[in-house]
Amino acid sequence: MFPRLYKVSSAPTTSISKMKSWVNGSYVWNANWRRTPIIFEIEQEISLHRVLQEVKLRNTKSDLKVWNLCTDGKFTMQSCTTLINSIECSGSCPFQTQVWKFMAPPKIQNFIWLGIQNKLCTRSFLYSCLLLSLDRFFFPFYTNVIETSDHVLIHYQFIWKLWTILFSWWGISWCFPNILDELLHR
Repeated sequence: MFPRLYKVSSAPTTSISKMKSWVNGSYVWNANWRRTPIIFEIEQEISLHRVLQEVKLRNTKSDLKVWNLCTDGKFTMQSCTTLINSIECSGSCPFQTQVWKFMAPPKIQNFIWLGIQNKLCTRSFLYSCLLLSLDRFFFPFYTNVIETSDHVLIHYQFIWKLWTILFSWWGISWCFPNILDELLHR
């Protein structure tokens, strides 16, 4: 869930039992980093701690792996597939699963799919791959704006005006979406 934190961990192969300690009746999670986390990593660390707070461990019970989706507690591929399908298609299927069904050239389908996945060659993607330094992380025309696929394809002022013009030509009233998936799913 947190690959960036895994990369900066000082002990990525350490077991969970060595990363927690029992203090005043509850577990305290201790993560050690190779360097001081940057803003992006701090946000992920906060999310990690939120996830860990939901885990209720007891000092008196031994640890046991249980797959809750099967009555016998054992993992099966069928139950995993069912879980993934229920997440992906809750209510209506997200646009990213429909990209390949449209009659568009493969290059366009691939570009849209990469945009939805935030895998376009933007500053945030290059930074996450450790190919861009922090001083070049933000969008060049605005300070404190992170260049993501959503920003470049929706939120950038010129592009937003272009979308507005296109929708008005097509006679479509629209609400400003937050992410590309929401825009293309409408």
